[in-house]
Amino acid sequence: MRNAALAGILAICLMAGLAVVSAKQNATKKNTEAVIIPPVKFAVVGDIMLGRQVGTLMDTNGYDYPLKNISSFLKNFDLSVGNFGGTVREKYNYRDGLAMKFSFSPKSIAQLIDANFGVVSIANNHAFDYGAPGFDETKTNLQASGISPIGHPYDLSKGIVTTVELRDKKITFMAFNATVPVFDTAKAGDLIAKARTENPGSLLVVLAHWGDEYAPEHNSRQESLGRAFVDRGADIVLGSHPHVVQDIERYKNKLIFYSLGNFIFDQNFSDETRRGLMLGVQLNSTTTELGLFPINITKSQSVLMSKAERASFLAAIAEKSPAELASAIKNSLISF
Repeated sequence: MRNAALAGILAICLMAGLAVVSAKQNATKKNTEAVIIPPVKFAVVGDIMLGRQVGTLMDTNGYDYPLKNISSFLKNFDLSVGNFGGTVREKYNYRDGLAMKFSFSPKSIAQLIDANFGVVSIANNHAFDYGAPGFDETKTNLQASGISPIGHPYDLSKGIVTTVELRDKKITFMAFNATVPVFDTAKAGDLIAKARTENPGSLLVVLAHWGDEYAPEHNSRQESLGRAFVDRGADIVLGSHPHVVQDIERYKNKLIFYSLGNFIFDQNFSDETRRGLMLGVQLNSTTTELGLFPINITKSQSVLMSKAERASFLAAIAEKSPAELASAIKNSLISF
């Protein structure tokens, strides 16, 4: 069961192709042609940082360098989504990253497009590294490339939601930055409830920037916020900011991933910051399946873990997550 489920997501294009061929063969016998609609699938990753040492590596090795070993995998999905932790500026300066001000070259966006990125959260603590002008320039650059930036680091009323239509399915994404000193939980909840009402048939995904950096497990504030988001209508809550992968919770039959860790980063100082968790979300007729794909980040390049590494990594996540999810996590597939 485990291998079949995982292979179903890893080989989606092949499976869809075989289904179509089979359907056409049967249809030919009846002088008709059946149309098979493959299930909608999208990928979600953690923190994306394309400046500082990552930028220097791209200048040396090409702008496709960070995603070179994983881009083809992401192309199996209809859409890729992640947390975009920095700014895109014509006057970018990688050295500013030493002062924790992240700026990326506009040329770096092309690799994201190639890997099917269509939605990114800019509701985080680095979106205003160069103030409102840098934030606006980032939005303009992303939008001009066909990527929808959602969220705002401080203002909950600005651009926090977008709905994507993929064939017969709708997915509504929302983004919040809860790393600010004062986060209006009630207002965020009202906005989620409004989005839920306005998009009754959508899968509602909340991207939450929160938590303690480098903490292996979520804190009480994350738990309170995550559950509040589900109470108001979220189906899946996906966390970023801690830079390490945290535990997973099922709450009211919905899922909270407290932190997906890093995806593209230069934090080479620990094993934990050089690992991340990527999700493959498949929308079926009556259920939603989430495939778990752990990654290694070596010299700022992301790559899928080997089978043995994956088993060990997922077992560690299962150990710190509720017991009722342990088996699903170890088998790389959670459904709800």
